[in-house]
Amino acid sequence: MKKFFSAALILMILFSGCSWNKKKADSKSMEQIHKESGVPVTVRTLVEEPFSTVLTYATTLKATSEATAYAAITDVVETVGAGIGEYVQKDQVIIGFPKTNPQMNYYQAKAAYENAKATHERMKNLYEHEVISKQEYDNADAAYQVAKANWQAVNEVINVKAPISGYITQLYVHPSSNVAPGTPLFTVSNLERMEAQVWVPETEIARIRRGQIGMLEWDGKRFEGKVTKVNMVMDPAKKAFDVRVEFPNGERLLTSGITTNIRIETYRSSAIVVARQELVKEDGKYFAYVVEDNKAQKRPVTIGKEQGLYLEITSGLKPGERLISQGNELVADGTLVRIVSAK
Repeated sequence: MKKFFSAALILMILFSGCSWNKKKADSKSMEQIHKESGVPVTVRTLVEEPFSTVLTYATTLKATSEATAYAAITDVVETVGAGIGEYVQKDQVIIGFPKTNPQMNYYQAKAAYENAKATHERMKNLYEHEVISKQEYDNADAAYQVAKANWQAVNEVINVKAPISGYITQLYVHPSSNVAPGTPLFTVSNLERMEAQVWVPETEIARIRRGQIGMLEWDGKRFEGKVTKVNMVMDPAKKAFDVRVEFPNGERLLTSGITTNIRIETYRSSAIVVARQELVKEDGKYFAYVVEDNKAQKRPVTIGKEQGLYLEITSGLKPGERLISQGNELVADGTLVRIVSAK
């Protein structure tokens, strides 16, 4: 039995030794292959390309021209003259209240206006024919203007008009709705131009200026606008700066209330652009490897702007050079390389 175990132990030692020697031989073989034919690398030919940096913010769009009408009396809505999505003209009556509302004296104000208007026209005719004095005519004109203003004020409370031309984007009431002074009735939006308001932290506000490009995507379409306002005073409640971006919306594909992300382009250039993994960092400095005469050549590079995983190279690399994009961690300056893929 002891002889059996001794023989087994010897075989195990011999097998282990053979395996170790085989691995060592394989390792040497791989090193030798790299030394003789070169380290396999992937390269790409450098070209100047567009490069930009952007800041991204969440926002809710609204029309640049938008107005909400409010009730001025306590009453019940009698009529609604337009629905959501309908285009209305400025001064078109949208909401009607009963003319019998005792607070407004609608019919009395109308009668007073019509009487003052008729008197004014008669006195004007007499004054032009020098039958009455200018003072008498001025008194009649003043009474007419007062009656007209009173009538217009009452009429605008009873018949609520669209404050601007545009589309009804909100309708807060319906016939028989009870309202009180200050109750919102409807909102009209001019959708020709949309506005995005974003709140920018103090660490980023110095990078934003009027005229910069703003971009958003909605329903599979890309929209481009411009920064129109940069408030340089921090809002004390938000602890951020108010920035506005406007977008043309001639086809009215955007509407008020859309919540989306907006990107503001803060820098644009044409430059050599590399991914972070295409560089190596040593002692706080960046280096790239390019291929010249089938050898890796180490280059110090200067980094400009950064955007995510991509970097702008301001010096150290030139268009037309072949950058090692994969395999750069396996080479050193002067290492023989073998290109296995090129772009």
